Amino acid sequence: MNYYKKILNYLFPIWIIVSINFSQDLSIDLTLLNTGEFTLNSWYNLKELWYVEVSNNSSAVVEYKLKFQLYEEINQNLDLLVEGRTKVLSIGNNESPVKYSNLDNVLNQNYLEEYNEVNPEFISNIENVTGYFPAGIYKLKLSATEPDSPYNEIASDEEEIEFLSSPFSIEAVELLEKVGTKQYKVPSGEVTNLPLLKVIAETKKPIL
Repeated sequence: MNYYKKILNYLFPIWIIVSINFSQDLSIDLTLLNTGEFTLNSWYNLKELWYVEVSNNSSAVVEYKLKFQLYEEINQNLDLLVEGRTKVLSIGNNESPVKYSNLDNVLNQNYLEEYNEVNPEFISNIENVTGYFPAGIYKLKLSATEPDSPYNEIASDEEEIEFLSSPFSIEAVELLEKVGTKQYKVPSGEVTNLPLLKVIAETKKPIL
């Protein structure tokens, strides 16, 4: 018995070292493109609206799952809206970075191992009412997790998405106030439209 205990004493620190090294094997780089085009239609149809590159810096093949999470910032807190997780993926040792974009089957809702609309009203409002993400600040996070432990992150990257609008009329300002826009951008053709500028200023929100 003492013999086996000695073996375990050696294996335990080795296992810790392997675990630590494994967590450093992968790196993730998330890129957002055309953020002004974040509509439901572009999310499903615009190639490389966003993509993630996974790199393996180790000398071994690494298996992982990709997890994505979309948050909305509300009163300086992050509210999870949607999350999903792929099936098991792998990348070879010292292989060129593997690239996945929003239109790849790997990230398609129908192929995911798990998909959860934490706030169903958020998605249904876009699908049935506006077609656009509501004005606000969002965060898209992509993580690589251990295959058997989806809550153990190996690596992650995230990008902030902030939506604003350029109203061309007082009616547009009133509509944007209803949907909760956080700031305004004055259209170049409206910089001398004093009634419009006055209404925008009265919202007391940041103006670009």
